[in-house]
Amino acid sequence: MDEDLKLEIINDNSVYLEETIRLYKDAFPSNERRPLDPLINDPKREGVVYAVLKDDLYIGFIVLLSHKTITHILYFATEEKYRDRGFGRKILELVKEAFPDHRIIADLEEPDEHSFNNDQRLKRMKFYLRNGYRQTDIEYEWRDEKYVILVNGDYISEQEYDDFWEYFYKERENFDY
Repeated sequence: MDEDLKLEIINDNSVYLEETIRLYKDAFPSNERRPLDPLINDPKREGVVYAVLKDDLYIGFIVLLSHKTITHILYFATEEKYRDRGFGRKILELVKEAFPDHRIIADLEEPDEHSFNNDQRLKRMKFYLRNGYRQTDIEYEWRDEKYVILVNGDYISEQEYDDFWEYFYKERENFDY
């Protein structure tokens, strides 16, 4: 593991906030973006936005939402100049180390040969599979896009996945995400 790579929580005063928002807008199409404010300002720290740093260099960011034994990677992006250099693998390792008893899940756009970005979708899928994730049977549609859930760790059922989101949408007061 690269000792110099670290995760730093981003808050409203973070020197990495503007870079993260810029990269977020560059890396994700508008139909896939949600406001980051509820996660940046989550008093329970169940939702966290991390800057990924190597020494003082901003490498990218990762957004996590955790409850019980599930941590969901909501967004994950590295600066283009740092891609294909092993940082993605190291970032996933950092997340696993930070949440050793959790099942780490990620949702990915479903590969679709008719999609304009299918090559990117396939590359992303291969990246996660290469790094110990496996595809589950969980699929959903959001904002006219189909997604599949991958997991690192023990099996996750569709009911557990639904319960995870129900907690944030129904049980967690004032969590507007």
